[in-house]
This record gives sequence, C-alpha cells and structure tokens, in this order.
Amino acid sequence: MDYGKLSSLSKPCETVVKDDYALLTRHIEEITTTRVNGKNGAPVRDNDSTNEPRYQHDYKTYRIQLFNAIFEGDLDTIDALLGKIRESNGCLSHKKLKDPNTGQTCLMKALLKITNKTEDIAQDHRTVEIVKKLISFSKKTGDLKAFINAAYTDKIYRGQTSLHIAVERRRCDLVKLLVRNGAAVDVMAKGSFFRNKKHKKCSFYFGGFPLSLAACTNQLDIVTFLIEHGAEPRAQDRAGNTVLHALVSIAYDTESRSFVTEMYDFILMRSTDIAPSENLEKITNHQGLTPLLLAAHTGKIGIFKHILGREIKQKKYKHLSRKFTEWEYGPVSCSLYDLSGVDTIEENSVLETVVYSSRNRNRHKMLSVEPMNELLEKKWEDFGAYLFLGSFVIYLTYIITLTIVASNRLERNNSLDHEQCSHHIGFLIPIPALSYLPNLFQAQNYILLMAVYLSFKEGAQMVYLRRSNRHSILVDGFFHSLYFLQAILVIIFNSLCWAEVEGSRILLVLALALGWFNVLYYTRGFKLTGIYCVMIKKIILQDILRFLLVYAVFIVGFAAALASLIEECPTDSDCPYNGFSSAILELFKLTIGLGDLGIQKHSRFPILFHMLLVLYVILTFVLLLNMLIALMGETVMKISSESEKIWKLQRAETTLHFERTLPKWLRTRCKNGHSFTEVSVGLTPEGTEDKRWCLRLNEVNWNEWDTRIGTVPESTEEQ
Repeated sequence: MDYGKLSSLSKPCETVVKDDYALLTRHIEEITTTRVNGKNGAPVRDNDSTNEPRYQHDYKTYRIQLFNAIFEGDLDTIDALLGKIRESNGCLSHKKLKDPNTGQTCLMKALLKITNKTEDIAQDHRTVEIVKKLISFSKKTGDLKAFINAAYTDKIYRGQTSLHIAVERRRCDLVKLLVRNGAAVDVMAKGSFFRNKKHKKCSFYFGGFPLSLAACTNQLDIVTFLIEHGAEPRAQDRAGNTVLHALVSIAYDTESRSFVTEMYDFILMRSTDIAPSENLEKITNHQGLTPLLLAAHTGKIGIFKHILGREIKQKKYKHLSRKFTEWEYGPVSCSLYDLSGVDTIEENSVLETVVYSSRNRNRHKMLSVEPMNELLEKKWEDFGAYLFLGSFVIYLTYIITLTIVASNRLERNNSLDHEQCSHHIGFLIPIPALSYLPNLFQAQNYILLMAVYLSFKEGAQMVYLRRSNRHSILVDGFFHSLYFLQAILVIIFNSLCWAEVEGSRILLVLALALGWFNVLYYTRGFKLTGIYCVMIKKIILQDILRFLLVYAVFIVGFAAALASLIEECPTDSDCPYNGFSSAILELFKLTIGLGDLGIQKHSRFPILFHMLLVLYVILTFVLLLNMLIALMGETVMKISSESEKIWKLQRAETTLHFERTLPKWLRTRCKNGHSFTEVSVGLTPEGTEDKRWCLRLNEVNWNEWDTRIGTVPESTEEQ
C-alpha cells in the first residue's frame, strides 16, 4: 500500500508521527480484514457489530456519527466521539469533519438545532451544553479560531458562520460566547440567499454582516454587544450597503412607526461615538445612494419621513439632527429643516430622486413630507409659475398659428402644389387669404422653427428621463413623447409637401389633432383642471388601453368570420357589407349602438350569420363596454383621494424641468433657504460651529399638542 496516499487520507490537524509502524500496520489490517455479507455481497468489517470506524482516522464516519448525535442531543455519544478524535490527534476544524456539500461544521449543526420554543426548552439546554462542549474541545486541540470562524462553502449560504446562525437564533448568550472565544464580528455572508433580489422569494437581505442581521431583526442587545466588541457600522457589503442601508431596505413602505427608525438612530449615534469626524449617513453604496437617497428611491416613506424630520435633543448628538425647533407657541412651532442633499442645487439630490423614480409608488406621498412640500411650493412661486405661463403662451400661439394655416389649406379642394410648398424654402403653406396682415407669411417659418425647437427640447427631456429607466418615459414622459411626435409630424409634412408627395396632408391633420390634445399638458398649472387631467391620464393608460386590446381581438375575429359568410353582391346593387374592412366598420357601429342586425340579407347561412352578430353584440356592447365603465368608475374612486398629491407630483416634474433650463448663476440666485451665516445649530464633535443651509417653516400640529398639554383644573373660590 502507498503510505503517502494513506497519510493524506487520514491527515489530522495536529501532525501525526509518520514513522509509527505499529499504527500503520493496524490501519492496513482493519482495511483488508473484511468479510462479505452473503445475501447482499456488501463488504463488512469483522467488528461491524460495534459500529466502529474502519480505521482510526476515518473522519467521514466520525462526522456522520457526530452530526447524528448532535441532532438527537446524545451527550454520551458526543463525548465518546470527541475522545476518539482526540486520540487520533484530530480537530473539529478538519475538512473531513465538515459537510462536503455545504461546509457545515458540527458547531453550526448544533446551533441550528436551537428553536427557542417553550416546548423545546430542555432540548435547547442540551444543545447549549453541546455547543459549549464543542468549543471547549476545540480550545484544547488548538484550532478554536478556525473552528468558530468556519463558513459555509455552498452557493446559497456561502460565507455564513456560526455567529450568523447564533444571531439568527436570537441567542445573545451564544453570541457573547462565540465572540469571546474568537468569532470574527465583521465576517460577511455572500451566498445568494443574502443578496437583495426582489424577484427571488428564497432570499432575505440584511447586509450580510452579523451586525446588520441583528439590527434588521430588532435585537438591540446583540447590536450593542457587537459594536462594543469591534463590529464596524461602516462595513459595506457586496452592494456597498452599510447597516443603515440594510435597515432602509427592510423598512415598511407605509408611514407606520416601527423599530427600524429607533434602531437607525441608535446605530447612527453609536457610530459617532466610534468615529466622531465621520458621518455614517454620508456613505454611498455602489449605486451612489446614501441611506436617505435609498429610501427616496425605493419609496420607504416611513424611514424617509423620519430621517428628514429627525430631531435629537441630546447635546452630544444634536449635530446629527436634520430638524431644529426655534420656538413653540402652543400647537404652532417654527422649525428649521436641513436642506443638505435635498435641494436640486446639489447633484443627485433627494428631490430629483423622488420625482423621477417612476417605479416608486409612494413618491407623490413623499413630496407631501416637509421640507419637500414647502421647497417645491417656493420653487413654483419663485420661477415655476412664470416660466409655465410663458411656455403656455408660446405653445398656444404656435398651435393657433398651425390651426389657421391648416384650416386655410384644408378648405381648398385642390391638391398640394409644388410651387405653393416651395415658394419660400422651409415654408409650410402660404396664406394668400390673410395677406393683408403685415409679415404674416413669416407664420410658416415660425411653425417650422417651433417644430424643430420642440423636437430637440422634448427629445432631450426623454433622454434625461431614460437615465432613470425606460418606465419613466412611459409614465413621466407621456406628454413629452406626444409633443415630440407632433413636432416630427410637422417637420415631415413640410418635407413631403416640398417634395410633392401625395397624401402629405394626412400628416398635417394628425399633427393638428395631436397638437390640440397636447394643450391638456398645461392643465397641471391649475389645481381644478390638473386633478381632472390626472384622472383622464390614468383612465387612458390603464382602463382604455386594456379595453382596446381585448376589443381588437373580438372585432378582428368576428369581422373575419362574418366576411367569409358574405356572398358577392351584384354589380348593379349597393351592398353595405361586402368585405373585411366594411365588416369591421359595421361591427364598430354595432358596438356603439348605431349598427343594424339586418345589414346582410344575402349571406350564406343567414341564421349562423345573425347568431354571430348577436353574440358579438353581447360580448362587446353588453359585456366589454359595461366592464369598461365599471373599471373607469373604480379608477376614479381609487385615485380621487390621492389625485391632489399626484397633481402636485406632475407640477413638481414641470418645475424641475424648467429649473434645468435656467443658467447655473440664475439657479443659484433662486436657491431657497437661509445661508450658513444666518443659521447656527450647535457644535460639531470637533468643537467647531455647525452651520447648515436650512429652510424655515412654521408648522401647526394639534394632535401632538393635545397629547402634551395637561388638563388644567378649574379654579375654585377661596373659602
């Protein structure tokens, strides 16, 4: 037998004396002295009855027996197996004492056995004893650190250690035991189970670190212990997220208060104790998002509102506040809100993140949170309303001019004339009927130039929205897409008209109709019409589109079936229903109640023909149309309570759009808030004066006032 192979197979953690000839001889005898079970033909050792390993260093058998004993809570068997491992100079961190598929150790197996259930208290006590026994044994063999810090190696749980499991089992006593015996507190789990993948249900994101797991599962005692023993709150996982990012990720999407906000503030303050000069909230992940920006991007309105309005009264941590109360008079208070990272004057601002995160379902609610609401109102009053009014006047002038030009052209029955289109290069159509007005021929140039301007302007806006995601173009860029399309139609019409292409008038008609529909965009400047337009947009994009999709299937299918039953009409007769196209038209008339069930008297199989017509009327006129009406009513009821907030969101999009068109010096001039020299909010940890750029806001909160004010007893007359 090859001694080298045998020694590599049985290599323990401690060095084995290779010149022990007697030990080697015994190994060979145990392997070669086997007998065959007569019935199954399986090789069996002579001492199978004792269930002993085939040779002294058979760690695979040790592992199986040890795992089974841990699962059954058999302390005697565990002691016997540990004694055999000690005799062979082995250790529990040996690779063959781990699960070959997952890398699980016997310590992990024991920790996973803990349930924390009332009916399993005795079993948990035995398991804790097993854990202590395993740690004590490993300490004696000299591999304690490697044993405790052993991690899973499989794809799903890769990187998870015993400390992760102890935190997951919510056992602070075992966490303390592991850490005090050398467990690494900043080890990161990297398996697929611990990644932030919302499309996979078999995953749970908590940052990958024991500290993050304890924080996200509301274990304040473990969080405190880990930070005191070196856990770094600034540690970043594979996505660049810290423990604060992890807390934001698992926070609720509602405004209800939860443990997350309290845990968030606690860790933020403790991190300041560790490194006073560093702000944990300013660390960005790989997407460039701070915890506040992550809350804004994902719609975590509860934690978002808490961060923006966080006010810490303790003088030591007052510099971590983002809200400062100047004075209070009953339910009225004057507050200063920190605008750092919020206003659009800074890159990657919170305001832009909220407005342009189209997949954020709570963004219209977030804009109602102070200081976001007040900041947007001031921007609208400072420049938004004036630029909006100017834009409306310019576009209205453009569409009225286009209407006059188109009406003059469409009133004529003659076809387009090449000389008329090319009399002035770039002109649309001359207007001889209105030639008495001075310089009116410049209207054609104005229309073309406006179309070119709108195409570039709206195209740039759609490219800007595309930076977020494609969904933003469909949701936020609805009117921008229509403006762009209308401008392109005008430009193409002008080119085709000059090139004498027949049918170019169709483009002019489409551009005219679309241009007047785009006037609805400017209804968002007024609350009354803006809320109404919100409902119209929602109904068009949700209910009507779904209705048209189903309706198209019905009308095409029935039109094809009925057209195949139509007989050819005589040449001298007038058949109202003689083909596929006319079938679709007649079916559409039936849908809106203007058709006739007796439209075809000479069809093949008249009974079948009329049965199909009746079935079509039932499915479309009775079913689909009434369902559309019901859905539209439900949509109106659903968004009626939030229509005002959605309207404010649309106005916010318009305000930020106009703000980007302003030159940088003018944007700085229109900056809201108070300068650093006017607002002082205390001292930083370095002892320097901490000054912010803040927005002053007067607030009235009757609910909070009612909870704080005591009942004043009625005075009585002195006797």
